[in-house]
Amino acid sequence: EDEEEEEEEEYNDGDDSDDDNENEDEMDDKESKSVEKPHKERKTPASIFSNTGVYSVPGKVRWQPTTAQFERLEQLFAIDTTTPRGEKMKQVTEELSALGPIQECNVYNWFQNKKARLKKREQDAARERMEEEMRAKADQYNAQQQQMGNLS
Repeated sequence: EDEEEEEEEEYNDGDDSDDDNENEDEMDDKESKSVEKPHKERKTPASIFSNTGVYSVPGKVRWQPTTAQFERLEQLFAIDTTTPRGEKMKQVTEELSALGPIQECNVYNWFQNKKARLKKREQDAARERMEEEMRAKADQYNAQQQQMGNLS
């Protein structure tokens, strides 16, 4: 009997609960969780993004500039493409707040996004020009090759 008690103590990790029952409880919990929570409520990487690819925080409304704010932001960007800082940022935000709700972070992000979109458009246009030049050169080369084939 003493040997059996010693063996039990060796396998006992200090937890008085029965391990087999604990595993069954975990499985029951997993099964009940999957029944209780539909798949769409789980926080998977795909579910934290909206269909527009913009991270959405539950209960948080995304800022959208009013038409007047947008037009004024475009005017300011046409004058100076640098993102306003410090006192200039406060002035711009105050001016735009008269046209609708806005925060400094909205102004900052709008300028940063505008510059990024402009840069991407310029890169895309440069890529298109380069591809067009390459197609023209390829067409010219193919025409020369065809002529050489016709002469021989």
